[in-house]
Amino acid sequence: MKAMKIYQVDAFTDRPFCGNPAGVCILKEAADDKWMQNIASEMNLAETAFLLKQGGGYNLRWFTPEVEIDLCGHATLASAHILWETGELEQDREAVFHTKSGRLSAKKNGDCILLDFPAEVESRVDAPEDLKKALGVPFIYTGRNRMDYIVEVENEDLVRNLMPDHLSLKKVDTRGVIVTSRSDDPAFDFISRFFVPGAGIDEDPVTGSSHCCLGPYWGKKLGKQSMTAYQASRRGGALTVSLAGDRVYLGGKAVTVFCADWTRAMMSKETGMEEIHPNDYNELISLWSSIPGIGISKADSEERIRRFLLKNPGLSFCYKEDNRIVGTILCGQDGRRGYIYHTAVAPEQRGRGIGRILVEESLRNLHDAGIDKCHIFVFTDNELGNKFWESIGWEKRDDIVVYSRAL
Repeated sequence: MKAMKIYQVDAFTDRPFCGNPAGVCILKEAADDKWMQNIASEMNLAETAFLLKQGGGYNLRWFTPEVEIDLCGHATLASAHILWETGELEQDREAVFHTKSGRLSAKKNGDCILLDFPAEVESRVDAPEDLKKALGVPFIYTGRNRMDYIVEVENEDLVRNLMPDHLSLKKVDTRGVIVTSRSDDPAFDFISRFFVPGAGIDEDPVTGSSHCCLGPYWGKKLGKQSMTAYQASRRGGALTVSLAGDRVYLGGKAVTVFCADWTRAMMSKETGMEEIHPNDYNELISLWSSIPGIGISKADSEERIRRFLLKNPGLSFCYKEDNRIVGTILCGQDGRRGYIYHTAVAPEQRGRGIGRILVEESLRNLHDAGIDKCHIFVFTDNELGNKFWESIGWEKRDDIVVYSRAL
């Protein structure tokens, strides 16, 4: 797996250590579900978002420390914030996300981010006994949508001072429970808290998806299309809520708290492609030495290979099968042209397209670095190697003579 960064962003706030923290990881290739779930568990935030470029937008998935979920507002806002802040997306471009809840989008609105989400309208239901026991306060109204219960209580004090029995709440068959009332503060139309036993979270600090239900609910009660809301968790956060048919527009701010690089151990996987690391040297030299047509010289010492990799990050890759290196490509550039060396695939692994995959990845990264041509030197008697390069569209040059001199 290629080198990546992970970000922690506080969403629905303009100050660090407030709002709702989310992890954001922009993937450079598809990752398996188990790996993403492990990362979310390691981050131990309410949600960690994983983005992978897809068509004109991004595939977006959200994981809590325990499960994958269908919809998450604050991690979507955090994702859009990172796309713009890192330059992955131009400031005036809309961020488009393909998710389990359909197409979502975000765009800049001054210093706020505006999310376009589906309305999650509730219907009146009878409150389960476990829910009544867990909350322990009188209910004015109980409703439910496809994900959550919503409970209206008499006043803001009840919302703020609520101390749920979380063990009883976990017995309720639901993702989450929204508790809400009108706000006593004229700056806000309504106030809420959100408890998420179905996702392994006692209380979520500030939640976009809960406001996809709260917006239509309070819009109908208050006769408003545009509202301001406050989620009264310990961290707290504010957002705007606007209604438009079956869509809800959620507005808020975000701030990046930190950015980190994955360690080698976190990036490694048993099968598939990943960037070559200097610690791979013994496996590399063993494979190269076993392949006819690959010339091994003093230039392939451990120290020189290490220097080459450090000078050309993100260009050389290996392919692993059951945690064993079975394919390699060394690639570098001098600012003008790219150069490829030691493209090798273990004999028993040939015919699977591993060589082509490695070459395409190195060329893609050379192109991203502003290099528009790449060369490779192949021994004339390396019949298999020459056939490979010709088969994938490389041009054999008859107008060049290579001169070499030992130093």
